[in-house]
Amino acid sequence: DVYDAFHVSYLEMSDISSDVGTLYAEYNAQSLMGGRRVVVIKEATNLLTKPLKEMLSSSRSDSLLVITSSLKTKDSLAVMAKDESDFYGIGCYDDRDEDIATFASKFMSKNGFSIDNATFQLLCSRLSNDRKISANELDKLITYMGNKKNIDISDIQTVISDTSASSQADLC
Repeated sequence: DVYDAFHVSYLEMSDISSDVGTLYAEYNAQSLMGGRRVVVIKEATNLLTKPLKEMLSSSRSDSLLVITSSLKTKDSLAVMAKDESDFYGIGCYDDRDEDIATFASKFMSKNGFSIDNATFQLLCSRLSNDRKISANELDKLITYMGNKKNIDISDIQTVISDTSASSQADLC
């Protein structure tokens, strides 16, 4: 349960920057209820690299550490994820316009739908650069279409929200 304060701890990078002991304390803490703990660090920066190396080399904790960040591949924290045997980096990237079009096209053909060029352009302009949000919108369209296999502009206007400029941060 990601909301269970006994098992999951959320830290902001600003908390760690002002007191690195917070990271050590949360990572090495044991759950009062038993089981493995998770420590989530949000918006980590390269300032975390040195304390993280020191902590991981000296700790025997079995806590799972999840770090979210917007890093470049040459940043020290991203390089550390490549170099360490028990530390992994998973890149997550926003879709570009051509990625959105390719995803929507494959989705349409996989599900047996036909769509003209103008309608397809409208569809793609309303989809998000977040693949999950786009997939949800396309699933909603399929449900709406029922047995009808030819999608027209009115279907897109009725069903697909304009999520092109939306993000999860906007929702929050």
